[in-house]
Amino acid sequence: HDAQARRVTGNAEALHMLRLDTSDTSAAVGRGGPDEPFEICRAGAPVATASLPMVRASHGQEVRGDDLEVKFKDGSTSVLRVSAIPLHDEQANAAGAVGVVVDITERRRAEEAIKESEDRFRVMGDHAPVLLWLSDTTKKCIWFNRAWLDFVGRAMQQEQGYGWTEGIHPDDRRRCVEFYESHFERREAFRMKYRLRRHDGEYRWLLDHGVPLRQGDDFIGYIGSCVDITDLELSRRGIETYVKELERINRELEDFAHIAAHDLKEPLRGVRLIASFLEEDFASTLGPEGAARIKTLQELCERSQLLLDSLMEVAQVSRAEPSLEDCRVGDLVGEAIHMLSARIRESGAGVTVAADAGDVTLLCDRRRTVQALMNLISNGIKYNESPIKRIEIGITRQADAPVSLWVRDNGIGIAPDRAAGLFQLFRRLHARDAYGGGAGAGLAIVKRIAERHGGRVWVESEPGKGSTFHMTLHAAPTVPERVG
Repeated sequence: HDAQARRVTGNAEALHMLRLDTSDTSAAVGRGGPDEPFEICRAGAPVATASLPMVRASHGQEVRGDDLEVKFKDGSTSVLRVSAIPLHDEQANAAGAVGVVVDITERRRAEEAIKESEDRFRVMGDHAPVLLWLSDTTKKCIWFNRAWLDFVGRAMQQEQGYGWTEGIHPDDRRRCVEFYESHFERREAFRMKYRLRRHDGEYRWLLDHGVPLRQGDDFIGYIGSCVDITDLELSRRGIETYVKELERINRELEDFAHIAAHDLKEPLRGVRLIASFLEEDFASTLGPEGAARIKTLQELCERSQLLLDSLMEVAQVSRAEPSLEDCRVGDLVGEAIHMLSARIRESGAGVTVAADAGDVTLLCDRRRTVQALMNLISNGIKYNESPIKRIEIGITRQADAPVSLWVRDNGIGIAPDRAAGLFQLFRRLHARDAYGGGAGAGLAIVKRIAERHGGRVWVESEPGKGSTFHMTLHAAPTVPERVG
């Protein structure tokens, strides 16, 4: 521009931005007016000629970064950023101005799109039913949604930065901040629980889930959401307290059962001795009726002794921690069969181990697992009316699941509606003396043994088709083979 602020020349790019003829730099000559193919505006309003950057620079004023909208006659608009400086002659008189024009149309559109997106996000965030927050790359929180601000009863400025930590319970604050910052530094998603003071002064448990935000490959901060889990947390803690109390009561009951069974054995032994003395010393004077009563007394003592022994065994299994070791299934079954060899020979039963089970190694208490196998094998023989009794022992393995050790028989089977109480202590499904009698504690002991191993026990059965008892145990961890 010259001293009168008239355009005198411009390079091809400047002419192109103004949609002037780029083949002739003289097309730049002029001062603006109705014949120009464009209108210059600032913030939507037309700019007076005196306020144009080049005119101001021609009058001696330096202009830096003046953003102008150039509206063309076809309805399109470009955004140009203009900087201009005055030119002076040798006598320091105003001689015109030179300017630099940068087309920032695409940048402005991108900025507006980002702002529009941010505005939409904030509107959505303020209507979300959860507490939301945003942090920048410095770990400082820069935004909280309306739900958060209403929850804490504080202004945005109070919560920004690390202000939000002021509402965290003093017992949780240090742990919470350290957890947040350590995950932030590693750019890792996180979940954490802490108590935050509500606007009414009550501390509420929140579950806070934060995830890193990225724009392309650039990390730009974190976004997080919080939900109030106070009711759930109180319920969980109440259940934990209840479970601990039940465990305490169960331990006391087990201790009582063990002590009671032990202390009752001695007087019971005395009653049995007295009954034997009466039978031996006064047999001639008791008569048939007296002798029958003495026999009934002895039978009751024997049954009481059986019940006390079973009660002590259940208490011992429940109280003692399992002594875990690696045990081959084949060795466990072999030991159980050896202990029951006389009974197996007497019954003529055939006991076999599935081909894929013998070499499997379990991490278990050898003595108790053999005891469980003995009880299940004994039941398979005892409750069996088949001419040829068959017992098979095997395993079931599934990925990411405990090993199921099972014992299958071809016995009388169990009706599904009667199987529920099968593992209860002293619960028998048959008459007291049927199938050789018993205390009804064997399967209860098996259940306790499985539970002490962190497993469970169940039965699959149909009347007349035999039963399969399953007990879950853990496979022993494999040791990697050394190479080299």
